[in-house]
Amino acid sequence: MTIMTANGQTKGWSANIISLQLGQIVERDVRAVIVPSLGDMHALLGMSFLERLTFAQTGNELTIKKSVEKYSSGNR
Repeated sequence: MTIMTANGQTKGWSANIISLQLGQIVERDVRAVIVPSLGDMHALLGMSFLERLTFAQTGNELTIKKSVEKYSSGNR
């Protein structure tokens, strides 16, 4: 597939992540795109994962929690 980045077009491949963990949050069946031309960057968390979470900021603290809505593990 062709991907548009800040540096222009590049190639990418779609994939499915069986299980992805961020701290104590575990999500399953997360869509992903592999883009080798991003170089040394290890990973970017995209909306296919972030849309499953809720965020709250109090002062300088950001709290991230698993959403209890339809995006709970395996319910997509």
